[in-house]
Amino acid sequence: MSDIASDDRSESSSLRSQNESLVIPVIEEFLDISKGVVETGVVRVHKSVREQQVVISEPLTSETVHVERVPMDVIVDGPLPVRSEGDVTVIPVVEEVLVTTKQLRLVEEVRITRVRSTNVHHQNVTLRAEDVDIERHAPVSSVKADGERLD
Repeated sequence: MSDIASDDRSESSSLRSQNESLVIPVIEEFLDISKGVVETGVVRVHKSVREQQVVISEPLTSETVHVERVPMDVIVDGPLPVRSEGDVTVIPVVEEVLVTTKQLRLVEEVRITRVRSTNVHHQNVTLRAEDVDIERHAPVSSVKADGERLD
């Protein structure tokens, strides 16, 4: 190394002596970073709707009433309250009749009977469900020669 150093000194001193400037190149490295979109695969989604007919059975309760008018023609002391006899509701109907004395006469009773019945109701309904299939396809550029995938 001393040979190289001595040679450099002799050259630089001779160059400087000739009144010339010495040019030393300075080198610098720069890193250029950029981002880009790389396709690593393709995904296809297929959605289909399937329908299925289903029969439902559900008990439904309905209620009907039967009205019966029963003539009574009975003298009573005062108005009678509405009363219940089992499933039958009795509503007394009275009228005032002018006699020598005022009396209440039971003209009729209205009897209302509740009858309940339960029937099974069948109905066809359509149920829909969606199925999804997903396919993945890797592009040619993202697969190495030995078949290994790049991620």
